[in-house]
Amino acid sequence: KEQGRYEEAQQLCETTLDTMRRVLGDEHSVTLRAMCSLGRIFIDRDLFDEAEQLLGEALECQRPKLGDEHDDTLESRNALAVLLTKQENYDEAETLFDEALKGRQRKRGDDHPVTLESINDFGVLRREQGNYEEAESLLRQALDGRLRKLGKDHPDCFESMHELAV
Repeated sequence: KEQGRYEEAQQLCETTLDTMRRVLGDEHSVTLRAMCSLGRIFIDRDLFDEAEQLLGEALECQRPKLGDEHDDTLESRNALAVLLTKQENYDEAETLFDEALKGRQRKRGDDHPVTLESINDFGVLRREQGNYEEAESLLRQALDGRLRKLGKDHPDCFESMHELAV
């Protein structure tokens, strides 16, 4: 996926998910994590219906099984918010981003890479909503944090630079 080979990544994730479902069952945490990974690939490939089905199912199982503050639950929540932003369902995306960001801040702190991911994604939502001042502030915060934590050559830094430039 990180190499832009989405079709191959999708095939590998689909095989993994099928195996996890068969071996571990539909509600095992590893299976749910595989669902989220495949859902992210579907978002990247603009397969929004497929992504929404998988991410919704994963989140529905994770919340009662793992709890609202579990890393996997927070990841699914953030991924679903990214999808909803792309679908221009901004109100629901905002709620999920807010929950994911606050949960990640409580668990990991303000400068952890997953927290910075949520800040970056929240900035994209604000940009899409036309709130450019808040978008710029969030995207600069994400970029500054990513540069400090990950280094200037990390792909997440390039993502933040791109989003800020847009």
